[in-house]
Amino acid sequence: MTAILMTVLLGFCALVVDIGSVSLERSRLQNAVDSAALAAAQDLPSTAAAAAVAADYLESNGFGDAALNISFAGSNKQITVDAVQTVNYVFAGALGLGSADVKASATAQNGGKYLKGAFEYAVFSGSKNDELCINSNGIDTHIQGSVHSNNGFRYNGNQDSLEITGALDTVGRITLNSSHTTIGEQIPFSDFIEMPDFSEEIKQLAQREGTYYNTSQSFNGDLHVNEAIYVNGHINFNSNKFSGVGTILAKDNIMFNHSVVYEGPGADSICIYSQNGSIHFNNTGAVIRGTIYAPNGTVVLNNGIHEVYGRIIAQRIIFNGGIEVYSSDGDTLFMESFDEGIKLIR
Repeated sequence: MTAILMTVLLGFCALVVDIGSVSLERSRLQNAVDSAALAAAQDLPSTAAAAAVAADYLESNGFGDAALNISFAGSNKQITVDAVQTVNYVFAGALGLGSADVKASATAQNGGKYLKGAFEYAVFSGSKNDELCINSNGIDTHIQGSVHSNNGFRYNGNQDSLEITGALDTVGRITLNSSHTTIGEQIPFSDFIEMPDFSEEIKQLAQREGTYYNTSQSFNGDLHVNEAIYVNGHINFNSNKFSGVGTILAKDNIMFNHSVVYEGPGADSICIYSQNGSIHFNNTGAVIRGTIYAPNGTVVLNNGIHEVYGRIIAQRIIFNGGIEVYSSDGDTLFMESFDEGIKLIR
């Protein structure tokens, strides 16, 4: 009896020792994965460089033979490192147990604070009280990307067509007054999304290393943007072409007066930002490459066909006439100058 009980007792003691070893190895693996994700995030949005750094960090921490899976999200501003390591039991073999797998996962982010929410959409209407309404007026509407409204969505198209390649999600109802609609997914009664505000970051950046104007401004001719521009007033744009990467912020209204607002290479990324006012396009059609942002005001696009290679994000949006919006990951490159910092988010 004593011999039998001692065998059982020693077996359980051995199992406890092996379980403790597995727990310790899991903790070591989690620390290694956390370090790998944080180090790799510094090389984002280069996915190849980030993946190589993550693998090197795991190997240098003694987990070179772990099964590794690396994935990216948030316009390649987030990296997730998943690792699985097999731990062989030393004593538990007497109980028929040979090994155990320990798993660890970590997600790190390089900036990207403002890439969530409103800036995930090609068209975003933040008003709780007003529908996002598109009146086609005889011209088709095409939106490459997703659309969100913090109220409802209404399309008045009759025989004109509406195409949204991504999702259409709204806090209220979706009303489609046309038989020619193609929408990736309709999600009515979805969650309310807050409108972000990064005006203070732009102001500080303009004062530190950009251009700060203490009065209203008019910009004439072609304009190259390679910094943050802050105007403590309103802006009148009489410019034919914009180019570069950066943010132009006016504390009040912004007016565009030419037929071509911004037309440049696809690598450019500009944000036209009205902090407290509205943005009006006083022309018969514009080609815009960049993000149009009025978090507390209205974006008005009247008359003719407007092509936006970027995003339209505002408290209210008025579309009267055809609109074509083509969003892509490169639209938000302007954020890199202020939306930075490496952090572990999971």
